[in-house]
Formats: sequence, structure tokens, C-alpha cells
Amino acid sequence: MYSVFSNYLKWSWPESKKNDGVSIKSIIEHMRDVHKKDKFHGYYCIEINPHIIVDSPLTKDMYNMPGTYVFECFTNKDLVNVIKWINKNILLQMTEDSCITTGVKTRIATGMINKLVWQNKLDKNYGVLAHNILVANVEEIRNKILDEDLPF
Repeated sequence: MYSVFSNYLKWSWPESKKNDGVSIKSIIEHMRDVHKKDKFHGYYCIEINPHIIVDSPLTKDMYNMPGTYVFECFTNKDLVNVIKWINKNILLQMTEDSCITTGVKTRIATGMINKLVWQNKLDKNYGVLAHNILVANVEEIRNKILDEDLPF
């Protein structure tokens, strides 16, 4: 997922054309800083893009991601609100939060997805898919950030 996420960040941060020599930590910090300063100009798309629950290593091997699921991530009003919360509170804060805090926020996000399933606002299969992809992506990004901090 990191390579897919890296391409997403290149689109989000045009100053980095290839992300050569740029760490994911510095990219997320830049996205967060710009988001705080200029929320509605260009970087607002960071909040509403469902990337973190759409693309995953899980979609390659474990799931055949249906196109209707991706459509749901863009059109289901309640799921879009959850995605906004995930992007703002998990993705953009990942370099600031500890692993424990990120884990707690991930559990909150998966609880929000489960609530949509319980309220019949999201299909159960899509809820499981969103949950699994979210957890895999957050763990992969968190591990990449930890790897970048290693001294060797």
C-alpha cells in the first residue's frame, strides 16, 4: 500500500514530483501544516479522498474489490463523513501521535464503520472490507514511519 499511498501523496503534494529522498513523515507533516493553514484551497481533497479505505495490499490478494464499494466510498454520505474523520484525525496526525494513540483512533474509526453497518447505512460485506483495509493501511503507514526513524 505504501507505493500506492506514495503516489496519492505525490498528487496531494505537487512540490514532490517523484518523492525521491522524501520521507513519508515529512510529507504527512507538510500535508497537516498546509491543511491547518488553508483548509478549503486544494488540500480539502485530502479530507474527502477515500484512499485509506480503498487501496490496500488486502485488495490484491484477499479481496476482489467491487466497483460498487469504491462508488459507495464516494457517494454514501455517512461513510464520507467517517472517511473525513479518518483522514483528518488519523492520517494527518499519524506523525504526531504515538502508536497507542493511533491504535485507539483506529478502533474508534472501525467502531464508526460498524455503527453504519448496524444502522443499515452500509452493507455488512462493505463494512468488513472497509475495516480490514483501514487497519492494514494504518499499520503499514505506521510501520513505514517507524522504519524511517531507525538509525540504520
